Amino acid sequence: GNLEIVTERLAVNGGAFIDSSTLADGNAGNIVIHAADYIFLDGIVPTMLQEDGDIRSSINSVTNKIQNRMVTIPGLPAIPGGNAGRIELHTPSLRIANGAQVNISARGPGDSRALLIDAQQIEVVNRGRSSATTTTGNGGNMRIQTDRLRLDNGLINASVLDTGKGGNIQIDAAETIEIIGTGSQSLRETIILPSFAREFLPTSVEQGIW
Repeated sequence: GNLEIVTERLAVNGGAFIDSSTLADGNAGNIVIHAADYIFLDGIVPTMLQEDGDIRSSINSVTNKIQNRMVTIPGLPAIPGGNAGRIELHTPSLRIANGAQVNISARGPGDSRALLIDAQQIEVVNRGRSSATTTTGNGGNMRIQTDRLRLDNGLINASVLDTGKGGNIQIDAAETIEIIGTGSQSLRETIILPSFAREFLPTSVEQGIW
């Protein structure tokens, strides 16, 4: 189902998450959050249960691929067939930091939906992520409306992970956009060399807009 939160302040940290995802062929729900002061997502918790080894503090609307140990549960397909949901964040200040993420992802044949962020000040820093990705379906479009956007070793991503069609990214910043990365060495190690070796994975990229 859909989820709407109206609050003064929202903090998601220590591996906590807000989630409207699906594990089967139904569609994931939409998430709409209005926070009068701020939305703050921070941190990861290491674990062996996730494919990437971390539980990220996050806001998610995802069609989740089943972990191998769960495939035998009756009624749950190994690959979900539904669409991911839409996420909207409305707040004066949004900070996504230290591995946390806002995430829309279709990990099966379904489509991703739109990610809308409306905040006067946005910071995506230290491996923070804002993403709307797809596998073989259509990607989600991302629209960011802000006065000031700061991206410091963080990622804004609307890419495709397989044969699907990636989404569009639109950023409307009334004042400034500041992008800070770790330089050409990271670009070489995560994109250029793996591409030549045909081993590039979009999930290995942790900074930039793409």
